[in-house]
Amino acid sequence: MIRTLILMFLPLVASAQDLQMNFKESDFFGAYDHQTYIKNGKYIHIDAHYKYDEKKDNVLPFVPEFYSMQLTNGKTQEIVETLKMYGVQNWKKQYPEDASGLICDGLSYNMYIKTHEFEVVSVGYCRFPENYKKVVEYLASIHQHLTSQASGTP
Repeated sequence: MIRTLILMFLPLVASAQDLQMNFKESDFFGAYDHQTYIKNGKYIHIDAHYKYDEKKDNVLPFVPEFYSMQLTNGKTQEIVETLKMYGVQNWKKQYPEDASGLICDGLSYNMYIKTHEFEVVSVGYCRFPENYKKVVEYLASIHQHLTSQASGTP
């Protein structure tokens, strides 16, 4: 009986293998670049911001910040549920829908998400879907929260 119940509900629980994501946000000049990848339960975030000299005249050599961690099945399920709460599964393929003639000198993004519940491919050029900022903040909070836990800071 218990075995039957477990086998019945097992497909409803997301495993770390059930989430694949490729997200990139950058600005026109490339001075700002965030990339987040999730595959096989591995979370990788790359945070690249140009560094400038004191006068802000010259770009200094730098190496981006890298964050990497293994996600638990529970954290994977939380990510999927949070993305659903923000409506990512309803994002359009492109923002704006008609980009002909658009000159975008601001932020752009590329998002690919595949879960056992939905699949999203969405891009944006100076235009963004509803809750976009919340999604970006949430994705950044994953490594910020886990990094602070590992270092012992609240």
